[in-house]
Amino acid sequence: GTFVTKPDDSPLIIAGGGGGIQKLREHHAECDGTAGTSGQAGYSPYETFLGGSHGHGATVYSGIVGGGGGGLLTNGGSSQRFGGKDGHTNGGEGGFAFVNGGLGGRA
Repeated sequence: GTFVTKPDDSPLIIAGGGGGIQKLREHHAECDGTAGTSGQAGYSPYETFLGGSHGHGATVYSGIVGGGGGGLLTNGGSSQRFGGKDGHTNGGEGGFAFVNGGLGGRA
């Protein structure tokens, strides 16, 4: 997502990020970024991965997937390989929250 905050990290403007896609073969508009405050869901032919909401990062769920995107307040979920409780052993690392530096996750 995109975050503009006051010096105390309280939000002025928040735009939700786009959702990830597994096995991309065509455009999935439901995964595009949004001007809303929640992140978009990710796409997979097997299951839906919800985006983050209310300032919190997205979670991972199951499967070998990338980590969840970070929110304003909390990091995105990570696979077990990166110390997370969600997701498969071989998935990705979640992105860090804006208040935690906003660094993207690792594959």
